[in-house]
Parts: sequence; structure tokens; C-alpha cells
Amino acid sequence: MIDNQLWYILLSVGSICIFVVTLLLLKFDILSPTVAIASSLMISSTLAMTMVNKWNLPMHGSTVLLLLSAQVFMIILSLYANYCYPNNKKINSQFLIKIKIWKLMIVILVMSILLFQSAIEAYNLSLLAGNHEGWRGIISTIRPYIMKEDEHIRFSRWMVYRQLIVQQIAYVFLYALIHNVIIDGWKLRYLPYCIPVITLFPFIYLSTGRILIISLVIFIFTCCGFALQRKYRYQDYIKRMNLVAILAFLGFVVLFVLIGALFGKGVSSNKSVYDILAHYAGISLSAFDTILKYEVVDTHLIGQTLFVGPYNNLISLGVDIPRPSIFLFFTYFDGIDTNVYTALMRYYHDFSIVGMYIFSAIIIIIYTILYLKARNSNGYNLSMAYGTFAYPLYLFYVDDRIFIDFFGTQMIYILILQYILSKALYQIICSKG
Repeated sequence: MIDNQLWYILLSVGSICIFVVTLLLLKFDILSPTVAIASSLMISSTLAMTMVNKWNLPMHGSTVLLLLSAQVFMIILSLYANYCYPNNKKINSQFLIKIKIWKLMIVILVMSILLFQSAIEAYNLSLLAGNHEGWRGIISTIRPYIMKEDEHIRFSRWMVYRQLIVQQIAYVFLYALIHNVIIDGWKLRYLPYCIPVITLFPFIYLSTGRILIISLVIFIFTCCGFALQRKYRYQDYIKRMNLVAILAFLGFVVLFVLIGALFGKGVSSNKSVYDILAHYAGISLSAFDTILKYEVVDTHLIGQTLFVGPYNNLISLGVDIPRPSIFLFFTYFDGIDTNVYTALMRYYHDFSIVGMYIFSAIIIIIYTILYLKARNSNGYNLSMAYGTFAYPLYLFYVDDRIFIDFFGTQMIYILILQYILSKALYQIICSKG
């Protein structure tokens, strides 16, 4: 009988081979959605492989076959989409973005007001939850209630709207900063563009989670890639993009650990940085393996774990249906637990194995087409949109964030905000050959 360690070795080696082959077939197009998802499986399986004995993580051959076949299936579809979609060369694709100082001052004022309102709401909510430590005790007090989706102690809809507005303002300035610095080099006049980005960090803290910092790092990585594609030819682009990828990964690890420490989930005497990363990014594969053998409670809702956003919208409109939860139940291993089961689990549970492949196909085709359009575009809207929506690809084998975060009104709000903000703030001041 093959033990868990060997199955994980096979999964890890298989995922590494798939990742390398994908890179070669796509000519080292590191930004490609398929490369992103392949890297997710490679990193998750490798991290979990090293922790099998410590946490007694289960894995079976049927699960390995399911994971690898799903990944190969998505790669084939993505390669076909690349083959069908023409690789149009950009014309006059280098430009600079200017944002006037008076517009920046208005933005800073608006963001400050939104931050003040959100801080007051979070503080009052923490008092309701029993906070006796003042401002220092806000997050530690309310986070347990947020995680279990308490009916009484929860952020208002306006808190979510304020966070979304500030995030998109920061992204619009960040895109301009990255694009200009890569195309034109660092200039002192670009320094003020950093202010809205810095203002985003208090909202990351108030969010009580890590997802905002993950999406921020991936947005930076993706925007750097698009700007480098505009400026450099193939070989020079690959060299610089590899460096950006390394820096982005190191930056992610540092910020991930620091944010976790603020939320009480940092390094301790019995938990290293590696343990934290393996817990977050690797254990979901064993959770998926475990869940394949059990039945999740059925609420008689179609797509009960997947279509949480639309169902909550219907409930807010007065429709009498059971309220689905974003958070799934916990699975326990030796000294560790998790409630994330990869994106595939939600597709598999709600729509069977056939539905799992169908949803995976839909996702990879849509993302590949969006990426190819953004890569071949002369403008900035598609690049910025893809950078905003790219982070679920890198978390594909951790949990589903595509349907949870974007399948509903939020995606519409993001697109509208980005379009309005970029049109109101951006001034294209030049175009280079």
C-alpha cells in the first residue's frame, strides 16, 4: 500500500513537470493564467509534501489523478485559446500617465474621510464585542465574530463599499506609478503617487484578513509584467520578469507574515514562517482529499458553496432561502486544521466531477482570453482589470476566490470604479515608438 508521503511526492513531481512544460509551451509567458494556476498546484503540493509526517496529512492516488488531470485539462484548453487568438503586435504601446496634484489632493481627502468612517465603525463594533483595550484591541476582538459570520457583530455593507473604493483608488495610482517607472525610469514627481497606496494599508488591517495583501502583491506583479512587455523584447523581458517574480514572492512572504502577526497568527515558538506558509497554501490539498470521502450538508440550493454572493443578494431582497456561508466547516489533522479545500472542491461538491471540469474549463478560457486581450492592448483598462482579477488564479489550489469575490455585484462595482477613476485622474501625456 502506497503511503501518503509517496503520493505527495508523485503529486509534487507531477506538478513541477506540468509547470515546466507549461512554461516551455508558452515560451516563458510568466503572466499567463495557465502558468499562474500551475504554479499554485506546484507550490501547494511541494509545501504539503514536506509537512506530511509532521501533520499526518492524507493523500490518495485517486485524488492525485484528479488534481493532475484537472490541471492538464486546463492547460490544453488554454493552449488552444492561445492558438486561436491572434498575437497582435502593439502600435505606439509606450505612453506615460500623468495625474495632476490637485486631483491627488482631492483623492487623499476622500480616502482620509473613508478611513475615518471605517475606523469608527470598527471601533464601535469592537466595543459591542467587549473590547477593553481601546484602539489596540479592535481587530483581536472582532475577528472571531467576523470569521464565524455572527449575525449581530459584523461589518456593514458600507464598510465593504468604502474598502472597495479605497482599494480601487490605490490600484489606479499604483498602476500609473508602476507603468511610468518602468517605461520612463524613476522620477521624483512620481513619489506622490505612493500616498494613496499607503492609505490602503489601514484598510488591509481593518479587513481582519490577508486576502487584500495577497491581491495587492499579485496586482503589482501583474502590472509590472504588462509594463515590461511594452518596453522590452523577448529575452530582456524574460530576465527582468524572473527578477520581478522573485521579488514579488519575497515581498509576499514578508507582508503575509507581518499581517498575520497583527492578527495574532504570526511566528511563535512552535510555528515557523515555513509552517505558516505550508498551513495556508499546502494543507488544502489534504483537506480536498478528505472531503471527497464525505458528504457536505445539503441546503437544497444549487451551487450552495459556490454561488454565495448571488444567494446573499437574493436574501437581502427578501427572498426566503437558507443563508449560505462563505466559510466551510473545519477538517482536523494532527495539531492543525483548515476550512479551505481548493477551488476544485466547491465545483466538485456542487456539480459533481463533470461540473468540476466544466467550471475549470470556463474559468481558464475566460481568463486566457482576457489576458491575451490585455497583452495585445494599446491602452491600460484591460491591463488594470486583469491585474485586479488575477489573484484567484494563484490561490486556485487553496480556495475558490473567483466566484466568492467576483460572481455578483462586486465585479461590476470594480469595473465601473476603475473606468471612472482612470478617466477622471489619468492624463496620457506622450506616446513613444
